[in-house]
Amino acid sequence: MPGAEIPAKEAARPVSAETLKLLKTAPAQINIMAKSVTTHIAEAVEAGKKRDYKTAIRILENLAAQGFAEDSSPFSGSGKGANPEIYLYLSRAWTAEKNYGRAAAYGK
Repeated sequence: MPGAEIPAKEAARPVSAETLKLLKTAPAQINIMAKSVTTHIAEAVEAGKKRDYKTAIRILENLAAQGFAEDSSPFSGSGKGANPEIYLYLSRAWTAEKNYGRAAAYGK
């Protein structure tokens, strides 16, 4: 409504220096996150090479649950951040664990 006043308790509060610092570094945080996903995928691949499939599955399912395997993820940003290989590696790891139902589900 034009001319409506904001009640005093809902008025803008001063922003702390720490909050301002976090807001300024947000773009850098996004780049760190993208590197982190790639690093996690590499760790899962290394675990698979060592035949530690449970660790690989844990890492990859965590990434898939956060939406890093999908183009439609709000974290991927215009589809460039999708990592569909997460599903491939999950399918391979579940096959190695002889859980063919899960392997087929991730193999799409």
